[in-house]
Amino acid sequence: MLERYIYQIRDFTPGNSRGGYGFSILLDRELAIQAFNTKMPGEVNQRLNKFAKAIVKESGLAKTGFLSEREFYRFFNDSWLLQYCSVPGNATNIGIDPSDFDEVENDQGLDVVNWIEYTPHNVDTMQQAYTLLSVWLDWANAMDTILRKK
Repeated sequence: MLERYIYQIRDFTPGNSRGGYGFSILLDRELAIQAFNTKMPGEVNQRLNKFAKAIVKESGLAKTGFLSEREFYRFFNDSWLLQYCSVPGNATNIGIDPSDFDEVENDQGLDVVNWIEYTPHNVDTMQQAYTLLSVWLDWANAMDTILRKK
């Protein structure tokens, strides 16, 4: 049986300037639509944020008081589809372009593009890049596990 890839990580390389540590991740569009159409229970959201908090703490990026009420994930309409995830920094995150979300929400563009793209914002250090990737992968693996059971 041939396995399909649910995501591709692109351009994960050291940057050469502030904000230059970005990378992008392509997520299978059919999986994104399935995630958007699957409601995430509130306790699962809390559990994912708890795991993300542990990742950020272990990374050394956490500042005093930063982790107390912080949410690292933002989801579309209480679904499994991640809008963006963030880590400590100057609005450091990786998220879906709004035009890609419109296509997922309206179930358009499947014949043209098989992926939706998560792009970075203000990734200033390699430490932020690694932590952001770890937080994103934690969500992606949990989401894939849940949706494969359906």
